[in-house]
Order: sequence, then structure tokens, then C-alpha cells
Amino acid sequence: AKVALCLDVSGSMSSLYSSGVVQRLAERVLALGLNFDDDGSIDVFTFGGSATYYGGMGLDNFRGFVTSMPLEGATDYSAACRLIREVYFGNSGQRVGTLTVPNPVYVMFVTDGDTSNRPAVEEQMRWSSAEPIFWEFMGVGGSTGGLSFLQSLDNLSGRMVDNAHYFNAANPDNLSDTDLYDRMLTEYPGWVNQVKSRGLVTV
Repeated sequence: AKVALCLDVSGSMSSLYSSGVVQRLAERVLALGLNFDDDGSIDVFTFGGSATYYGGMGLDNFRGFVTSMPLEGATDYSAACRLIREVYFGNSGQRVGTLTVPNPVYVMFVTDGDTSNRPAVEEQMRWSSAEPIFWEFMGVGGSTGGLSFLQSLDNLSGRMVDNAHYFNAANPDNLSDTDLYDRMLTEYPGWVNQVKSRGLVTV
């Protein structure tokens, strides 16, 4: 699989960046990505009120890669979902029907708060369920009250396959590597079997 890391850069994430929590999490996602893919890097995206693609983070440039990313004043998941789908599938984030590619895409999506446009996010999840892309949503930070929407995406109706999973970790530093990776891969193996059986990937 191609591994992508998608990071919330809204202002409420400030302390998690300044304390190094997000950087350390990014390094652990990179370690997983190096076992998923053989290109030596993971792709990094960020979102606040808009979304940005930063390119690859690998062993040659991972130190401090995310620590100085500029923060924004809003939180819109749908902007990130559209950009990620456009980068990998070239479809401008629209519904394109069933899409087959050689390898699946695994997205680690990290946020500490609710999105500003829930219907648009649900639309992205339904559209992308016909594509070989899996969304692993991770809630971080001290408050989890605004993250119930992420749980609802885990159980969203109207999708071709269940293409999302959610877990919460107030401070990722408190999770052992084994615990973190177990949570990150809870539903992914089953999803891989589903998309293979439906012909969405060719490996």
C-alpha cells in the first residue's frame, strides 16, 4: 500500500506540535509505512480551512518535518479528502465510479476536533468507497467530545465497502508501538480482502 499521513493544522493543535507529539507520531507512521511500501517514504498532507500536500517524508528528511507547519483557523476534513483523492486518483475529489489501481492507499488521518462540513465529508466517504483507499481516523488531544462524528464515519451507511476506522488516543506518546499499530490496523486487513474480491486492486 501507499501510505499517507494527513494532519490537522487547526489552531487547537498548537500544543501538540510545539511539544513534539505530532512529530513523534509522524515518525511512527513512517516506520509502519516503510513496511507497507518500498519507496522509502510516506506522503504528508495537512488541513485546516484548506488542504496542502507536502510531498514525501522519508528517512532522509523526517527530522522536524512537521514541527514548523503553519497553523490555520478552521477544520474542514472534506478539503483534505478531496485533495488526497485528487493526488492519488486524479479525479478532483468527485464521484468517478469504481476505480481499479495496482496498490491500495492507506490514509492515517489525525485530528483533535470536529469538521465544519459534515455532509461534504460523508459524501467523500461514500464516493471513495468505490476506490482502493482506506481512511484510518485518529482522534488526539485532551477533549474527545467533538470527535463523535469520526465514530459515525466508521459506521456510515451507503458505501460500497466499509472504508474507514476510528480510534482515540488523547496523547499518542502514551501508546506503545504494539498498541498503536494494533489500533491502526484493526480493520485494514479485512478491508484489503474486500477490495481485492471486488477487483479494486490488482495485487
